Amino acid sequence: SMATPFIAGAAALLIALEPGDPAAIQQVIEDTSVDIDEGIAYHGLIGKGRIDLLSMVLARAAGTHSLH
Repeated sequence: SMATPFIAGAAALLIALEPGDPAAIQQVIEDTSVDIDEGIAYHGLIGKGRIDLLSMVLARAAGTHSLH
């Protein structure tokens, strides 16, 4: 998938900020992603959405997502 390098980069950014549990890293990436398939015929078939790196980093900085 073409998404793989983007997800790896997002995970690397989170790990650089604070090493943590892989499941927690996945969760913060999913929780802060932007839904891009709302209202289209193939809703739910194109993954979790678009990565929002700013929201991801701000969520970590605000302490709303723990990586442990």
